[in-house]
Amino acid sequence: MLTLIIRWAAWTVLAATIVASLAPIEFRPSLDTAENLERTVAFAVLGGVFWLAYPERRGLVLVLVVSAAGLLEMLQAFAPSRHGHVDEAFVKAAAVALGCAGAEVAKKIGGDRR
Repeated sequence: MLTLIIRWAAWTVLAATIVASLAPIEFRPSLDTAENLERTVAFAVLGGVFWLAYPERRGLVLVLVVSAAGLLEMLQAFAPSRHGHVDEAFVKAAAVALGCAGAEVAKKIGGDRR
């Protein structure tokens, strides 16, 4: 049951990330922080929750979520008032990896409760 909830959460976070990444800039949720911090947190959460959702496919999760981050950055070229940059794609990819690593550490510290 916990696996199902985590998988549901992973896909929900992905959907929210897609909307936030491709919506017009005036509709993008924003905190009063640096943009790179927002990106880092969002994509670290995305990576971490997918890492926990699919433990049997970790390599694939890492490749697909990093690829999704890059694809979202490229798709911003077609979104009104948005722009994609290679350096932002690298920030997002690094954040995904950081989230995956953080989820693994948290899992080892907290123990696997599935």
